[in-house]
Amino acid sequence: MESRKRRYMMIWEMLIDRNLTADEIATTISDLLLIPLADILVVDDITSVNIDLKTKVVCENTAIGGDFSMMLSIYLRDPNLGKLDIKASTGQFSSMLRCKCLISDESANPYSWLLIQGTTDCQIVYLDPDKLDENEEYLVKTIEVPQAITN
Repeated sequence: MESRKRRYMMIWEMLIDRNLTADEIATTISDLLLIPLADILVVDDITSVNIDLKTKVVCENTAIGGDFSMMLSIYLRDPNLGKLDIKASTGQFSSMLRCKCLISDESANPYSWLLIQGTTDCQIVYLDPDKLDENEEYLVKTIEVPQAITN
């Protein structure tokens, strides 16, 4: 019963330009957070599984359409893991898996995102609003000047 009461804290959500295997996700998160693979669970739907109390991180991967084929939502269940630099961690994730990632730029504009490619390339991009709103497709429409990964 306690597992149902425990609240999840979503630490970050990223869109990825290719499908990753559960093993790729778990291994990379293990390396990034410096925790054992046994403490990570990768699922397709977080609501359809019972999560063991010892699981520290739950990664939910969802298929999406457009330039990015996967949405990865990472939930931390251990308060000791709560202090991450999302932009830098996404850069490391992208570099380790040689993929492009989109993360929220935290602006009020829902179509403005950060495109991260490795640890040094970060650009503001704008998604096509019509494709996103009508078809739920994440298509990059325009790109702005690169930004530094670190804050």
